[in-house]
Amino acid sequence: MQNIDQHTSENDQGYSLNSLSWTEKNGFPGWVMGLGWAIGAFALFQIVAGILAIVILISSGRISLENLDQNALFENLDILFISNSIGQILFLGGMTWIITSLSASRENKASFLRLQSNSKTKKNMGLAFVLLLAVQPVIFWLSWLNLQFPFSESYLAFEESQLKIIENYLRSDHIVLLTIFHIGVVPAFCEELLFRGYILRNFERSMLPWLAIILSGLIFGLFHIRLTQFIPLALLGIIMAWMTIETRSIWPAVVAHFVNNAGSVLAATYFPEIVMDDSIKDVMPPLYLVGLSIIVTYFIIQAMKRINIQPDEGENHVQRYKT
Repeated sequence: MQNIDQHTSENDQGYSLNSLSWTEKNGFPGWVMGLGWAIGAFALFQIVAGILAIVILISSGRISLENLDQNALFENLDILFISNSIGQILFLGGMTWIITSLSASRENKASFLRLQSNSKTKKNMGLAFVLLLAVQPVIFWLSWLNLQFPFSESYLAFEESQLKIIENYLRSDHIVLLTIFHIGVVPAFCEELLFRGYILRNFERSMLPWLAIILSGLIFGLFHIRLTQFIPLALLGIIMAWMTIETRSIWPAVVAHFVNNAGSVLAATYFPEIVMDDSIKDVMPPLYLVGLSIIVTYFIIQAMKRINIQPDEGENHVQRYKT
């Protein structure tokens, strides 16, 4: 298999994966840095966001120390969304930018995280938008498949209770644009900076690109702490990792992430009787629809590959993901 590290080092607009960083000079493998910060970012984000939510709720008089429990927190989702967004901006976004200094020089940080764009970026972003819409039947099918795995009744009840709280919020009078900002805009940028920016790039330094794509996708699935949705979330992570390497830019993945999250908010807000129908979860989507989704997704992926082929790559381009 031709290593994409060579491909990206020549084409990622000035950034070379072969240049020695602080982590490499001190013997830290890329996978250690990527996995280490994935765990660190998750822990710091969760802890700080939780503490901030409690402080805001107590200061505003919504709850007291006596009635402080998980249910009380989830009954104030507007505050949880605010604290969650602040935590993501601080740690998944801001601290990731700072931590990147260990893996790239100051002038190469933006290129390391693939924040650059070029003449093909708009087309790639448009294809990413269509791709996420086209793959939804497959995501629904994998969601149904994931639910067929055995989970304890207590865990299923826990997830169900959390989902009901969110569903009740989306059914209530909420400011849609503000909800999209918290669920769509902030995660789309901050999580992509972390996963398809820092983690994926570091994994590429330690392993074959296809393995970096898969492992970063699996970690993305685990990051959301929803075991009943691990498979579809991991697939989304894998797709966005692939398109990031293929387009040499993080922005198509940002668009795809936003479409997925914002679309869920809009669907649940305006079509709650369909989206939140519990009976649908136990019904397998029509296989003909899943098959059509796979076919359309395949052609969109091929279109994206054609757009991003480099003049000097020739026939070798199609070999980059083959063993």
